[in-house]
Formats: sequence, structure tokens, C-alpha cells
Amino acid sequence: FDYIITEYEIDEPNVCCVPYVTDKLWICLNKNDPLAHKRSIDINDLKNEKILLWAQSGFWASYIRKQYGQIVQLITVSGEQEYYDLIDAFDIRAFILDTTLSSAPNRQNRHIYVPLSDPAAQKTFYFAVKQRMNVNPTVDKETINEQIRNLLFAHLLLYIAFTKKTPHLLRQRHAFIEDT
Repeated sequence: FDYIITEYEIDEPNVCCVPYVTDKLWICLNKNDPLAHKRSIDINDLKNEKILLWAQSGFWASYIRKQYGQIVQLITVSGEQEYYDLIDAFDIRAFILDTTLSSAPNRQNRHIYVPLSDPAAQKTFYFAVKQRMNVNPTVDKETINEQIRNLLFAHLLLYIAFTKKTPHLLRQRHAFIEDT
């Protein structure tokens, strides 16, 4: 592999691994929902409630099924447009990701987003790159990590150029790069 994004840090020889993005689960609610006034939602506040899940949410889709599938009634849809259409048509509660909030169709006029209070509902993902055998052994790991961060930022800018979306994670990546 050239590089991978994973939900855990890889600590192996010849692999440089840096935090990539921290993502968090939110609940999309109608502004008139009884839970809409809360600063955060405990998953038990949603016990036996129907919650919409987009099946293509990657790591989060399987995590939600495993962690919350016995607590809430999941309604899983495979299409992104179908997911957003159901939220709009029925004001159904839905899981939504921090990294997709800014690219989600604007529903601020009728909906709000409240984070889950469960500490496990936040996950840091890592970017790992395999060092090539011709890497200069005198270059320290922090220098290589800086090069990886620059590569990540370049990939993010390409994503924005091709999709015309400015994801929330751009602000996170920019802050991450400046903070290191």
C-alpha cells in the first residue's frame, strides 16, 4: 500500500502514522423534537426510537449497528439521497457524522444537530504511510510526519476542487497542521 486511513494507530517498523481526523456522531433532529433543547444526547434517551442510518457511513455504520443496534430501532438506507429525502419528508431522527455536517444539504431551517454524549461516539482516524527502503535513515520521524501532513492537506484540497464541497474536516486539518 502507499497509504491507508485506519481507525487505529499503527506502530510498526517502516510505517509512519499520524492522526488524520477526529469524527463524532451527532443526531439530526427536527427543531420541535422533545430532545432538541439538549446540549448532548445520551443514547438511552433514544431507547426503542427509530433512528435513520446511512449504510455507506463506513466505520460508523458497523459501529452503530454493534453498539446501539440493541438500544434503538435502526432504519438503514443505502442511498445518500434517499437518506436525506427521508430526513426531510418525515422529520425522522438520524445519525450524522461530524465530518459530513458541512457537506450535508442545508436543513438548518427545520433541523438541528445534537452530539451524542457517549465518549465512544468520538473516534480519531489515522493516516499511515509505508516508508520506502530508500528513505534516508537520518531523517527523523517528525520530519516524515510533517511531509505526510502536507500530503494529506494537498489531497484534501484536491477533494474540494473535484467535489466543490468544503468539508468540516478542512477546518480540522488546517488547525491540525498549524498546531503541530
